Amino acid sequence: MTDTDPCPKHTPCSNWPSRLDVQGPDQFLELVNELKASAECGELDILHASHSFDAVKHDGQWASDFFKRRVRCRTSGKCFELGADTYHERAVWAEIDPAPRHEERVQALLLSLALGDSLGLPYEGLGPQAIARRRGGKPLRHSLLFRRGLLSDDTEHAIMTLLAFQIAGGDSAKFARSLARRMRLWFICIPPGIGMATAKACLKLWLGFPSSRSGVRSAGNGPCMRAPILGVLIPDDDLRCQFVDASSRLTHTDPRAIESARFIAALAAANTSACPLKPDVVRAIADRELTQPDLHTEVVKSIDIATRGGRIADLGYTRGPSGFVLHTVPAVTIAVLANPTDPMTAIEDCIRAGGDTDSTAAIAAAICGAAIRPDALPQDLLYGIIDFPISRKYLARLTTDLAMRDAQEKRNILHLLRWIVMPLRNLIMLIVVLVHGFRRLTRL
Repeated sequence: MTDTDPCPKHTPCSNWPSRLDVQGPDQFLELVNELKASAECGELDILHASHSFDAVKHDGQWASDFFKRRVRCRTSGKCFELGADTYHERAVWAEIDPAPRHEERVQALLLSLALGDSLGLPYEGLGPQAIARRRGGKPLRHSLLFRRGLLSDDTEHAIMTLLAFQIAGGDSAKFARSLARRMRLWFICIPPGIGMATAKACLKLWLGFPSSRSGVRSAGNGPCMRAPILGVLIPDDDLRCQFVDASSRLTHTDPRAIESARFIAALAAANTSACPLKPDVVRAIADRELTQPDLHTEVVKSIDIATRGGRIADLGYTRGPSGFVLHTVPAVTIAVLANPTDPMTAIEDCIRAGGDTDSTAAIAAAICGAAIRPDALPQDLLYGIIDFPISRKYLARLTTDLAMRDAQEKRNILHLLRWIVMPLRNLIMLIVVLVHGFRRLTRL
């Protein structure tokens, strides 16, 4: 790099090479100094920063320090990523596409949803005042099991939806049949915390009802839990509505539940890092997807609150938003509009609002996660999810092979084997939740 910048002793970021492999202390120090100088001159926007310490053996010693930086040059608009190993003084500097790839969006959505589910689960059913007393000003962290987190039906429904979509081949009827088979298996594993409407629908599936007639008249938020992943997977509006409707009617037939799922899927589809959601865009989606007067009125009200910088508490739910879509969807809308590309902010807002914290946090975080890359999420919180067989690595594998049809049969076999251990896992989960609930009662 040459010295051509008015700001002394550094190269303007508009002249940086598209790729640079750094080896040795001299080149490494030069690159670090260039970055520091550009940042001091106000040429860079930091898009993402992460840091980790991994133990590797080198010259008889165990140590290695890695960090990653993603920056945008204000002059040229180009984005660059630096991956550095400070112990070995090596780094790779490369120009990148600022927009996440399709597979990255799907993976970030799933991981964001899992974080919202896991972080929100310990506070489910509590009011905002009780949560404020418990949390105070503490940073967001896992609190269900020794500062570790588990996953609930919100994540499980998203996974079943993704797997059913992968083998549907664009056929919504085939998708509905595949999802129905998975729901039947999931139901007999006795999942803790299953909603009443979903339980009735699964029972009807076992009694022989087809997927088109298994739903019950309910406006619960079950379809909304399965909607964000379909929003990212299917860009076409008409085809997306077919799949969302098939997913919704499998368990719920109330028009408000179906339209809510359409709305949530459309938000996820529209939210990209290149064009984050704005209130006018959300209003247009609401006008297009929501025909039920009470649902449309509540969502428009939430958009107005978000535009004024309000919070979920301004909706007036004393105990926080419930699992009813007329509560869930407005709460999610406010949380997403607060920062459409920051899942952690959405999770924080949903938890502080109380009520059905795991579902609202999971849905809102999923919509925000559709706009980012997976590495933008806090890795320490992701590693804090200790669930099995649905783990952080399992979620990453699901999306890594999205375009690999050769791996389809293997994935299906592994997915079937997963059901063998699910009843035991659900029993352990039930015990953990009951113990956690008892501890909450003793603190009242």
